[in-house]
Amino acid sequence: MLKYFWLINIFFIVSGCSFFGKERIKPSSLLPFEETVFVEKAWAFEDKNRLNAGDISLATVPSVLGDNVIIPARNGVVTILKLATGQIEQRIDLGLQSLSQIGVEVDEETYNFAFVSADGRLMFFNSENKVVWSTQLNGIVRMAPKIGELGVIVRQEDNKVLAYDKAGGKLLWSISKRNMPLILHAQSDMRFVGEESTGLTTVKKNLAVNLAGGELILLNSKTGSVLWEKRLAFPKGQNEVERIVDLLGAPFLDNHEICTSVYQTKLVCVDKGTGDVEWENPEKILTPGFFKFPLVATVGLKDQVKLFNREENVEVWRNEELGYRDLSKPIIWDDSVWTIDSFGILHGLSILDGNTISRYDLNRKSDIVSMIVTISGLLVTDAEGYTILLKKRES
Repeated sequence: MLKYFWLINIFFIVSGCSFFGKERIKPSSLLPFEETVFVEKAWAFEDKNRLNAGDISLATVPSVLGDNVIIPARNGVVTILKLATGQIEQRIDLGLQSLSQIGVEVDEETYNFAFVSADGRLMFFNSENKVVWSTQLNGIVRMAPKIGELGVIVRQEDNKVLAYDKAGGKLLWSISKRNMPLILHAQSDMRFVGEESTGLTTVKKNLAVNLAGGELILLNSKTGSVLWEKRLAFPKGQNEVERIVDLLGAPFLDNHEICTSVYQTKLVCVDKGTGDVEWENPEKILTPGFFKFPLVATVGLKDQVKLFNREENVEVWRNEELGYRDLSKPIIWDDSVWTIDSFGILHGLSILDGNTISRYDLNRKSDIVSMIVTISGLLVTDAEGYTILLKKRES
């Protein structure tokens, strides 16, 4: 769906486009550069349990918990690897195909999983006791349920958020917000914003929720009470596509502020306690920005990469050398900005001036669905279930 909207926007925005008789836009050719950061493969894992192309499920996203990587497959098989080595530690069969992404937590060295099955049931699964409970949902859930201290929380595509008791599956609370006529399917997500604690757990008191339609809310995850809500953008434009202002991905907790990206509109950070806007910058984006205080990295409509400094409220640099190469969302890894193009090439840009300092060919042509910065390196997963850990080596 996101690719579809990307094509629509590029078609109407880029000068020189016409219906007939014009040469198609070509991706930029790669320019020579001086390589100062060298990247190599630490390990790779290709999920043999993935379903065939055309399956209705999303490409699955791994989770990193402590020293392990949890890689779910769409047919319900979960593989647990050692983060440092890629060694397989355990395989767990959930027994059902997952329609949604799969949420996971560690509870006293036991894994708990939450997901929505292909027939629309919310499943809570314990790796030792198997299915704890299930309950039928009345809406579509595609992003991973969040497992809180008391409940399993889901965000439906109709802008409803519901929590079910971890012990028995009873509905604890629900809230509902106005649904927009046209949304980006499975693009808005939510995240706990409690303070990090020791071990593998996070204090899960509050939950920041990105909604379709440009609204950000902060909830008490135990009671469902709304601590504050903020409309970050209002629909504009001549048609329903132009009026989409969905919040992309999961919110970031960045230096005591909650930051998010508004589709084709802006980047914005709000005060964690009040929801008041602390910083915003108009920006035509189709993928989430990456926030690492005080820096924000983005990829624009024409695949120009930009870096902003929120503290000084300036654009630090922009790199236009990768134009129309269909870049992934960016991440900041150590002192560089990284993105992957549709040809499977990872590009590293200097955080100081935006110049290319590294390039690595993944030899993959599938869309990138996840890039996670870990203590062991950069974990990359594509839509075909291939996961690779990259690390830097000395020159």
